[in-house]
Amino acid sequence: MTYTNINGSLFKKMVINGAINLKNDLKEIDDLNVFPVPDGDTGTNMSMTMMSGVRDIQNSEAISVTEISKTLSRGLLMGARGNSGVILSQFFRGIYTGMENIKGSAATVNEFIDCLVSGYKVAYKAVMNPVEGTILTVMREAGEQVDANRKQLKSVDAVLAKYSPFHLAKDMPKIKYTIFHCSKDGAVNIEKHSDKFVNEMKKYGYDVTYHIVPDRDHCDLGGEATERYYKAIVDYVNEFAKWDTITIDV
Repeated sequence: MTYTNINGSLFKKMVINGAINLKNDLKEIDDLNVFPVPDGDTGTNMSMTMMSGVRDIQNSEAISVTEISKTLSRGLLMGARGNSGVILSQFFRGIYTGMENIKGSAATVNEFIDCLVSGYKVAYKAVMNPVEGTILTVMREAGEQVDANRKQLKSVDAVLAKYSPFHLAKDMPKIKYTIFHCSKDGAVNIEKHSDKFVNEMKKYGYDVTYHIVPDRDHCDLGGEATERYYKAIVDYVNEFAKWDTITIDV
């Protein structure tokens, strides 16, 4: 079924289903939490934050998407855990800020896009020194994508598909890629992330060579080695435009 607007009931279902998926994958997200601070609790904190908001909207009988968003925003703020939870709560506060401008009980596709853009802008403002390469970057780049393509997006389904970070693969530099996945890397699910990302790149016509390296785990570095490793990645990516090929470890 294709949706051309979002009422309170649909928005509630979207949030609850998203929270369930987040809870199911929180350990995997914890394992991914190595940058900028490798404290391994991002998935846990985000899940606890979301469940706080979900408990509030489950008890709401409001039919207005604005009212559901307001209740969710308050619940997330009150239950925010850790930096990632605070950022997540601010993202949804931004969505609610955008929904305050909606006159009816449901948001149109264009109004929903405005809310997503408002979400990432409020989240950025809530962080004193925003660090790129984090959840903030995903929020911003995805929001910019749907905003730039709003004329082609005629349904909520299309907006959410465009908002997926995998769709950002088509905007990567048109250079050659060699991508490695270490088979013992517990931080990255090969089917959900590495395989899917490579397939997206190939779908958009990129020249990709994909290798799965047996019996290797790139994340088992520890201490200063981990910091040097990720600094090297950041420095390398910042310079990638000067190269005609790039190697990525996913």
